[in-house]
Amino acid sequence: MLPNPPPRDRFLRVHEVRRLLSECHLPHLRLYVMLALHTLQRPIGIFSLRAEQVDLDWGRIDFLPPGAVQ
Repeated sequence: MLPNPPPRDRFLRVHEVRRLLSECHLPHLRLYVMLALHTLQRPIGIFSLRAEQVDLDWGRIDFLPPGAVQ
């Protein structure tokens, strides 16, 4: 079993986020990066997200799959 990596103590600066987004030329890549930046979800949480977990009326995303317990 691999050891856990040390916690990160550095976050992207505003100019780094702008540069990252400026290089996202494909719509699905930009959407992924925006979701990752704004929700701080792990990639598996974003990739397994389903339409029924997104509530556009309330502006809410429930990353917990239906029927799952946290």
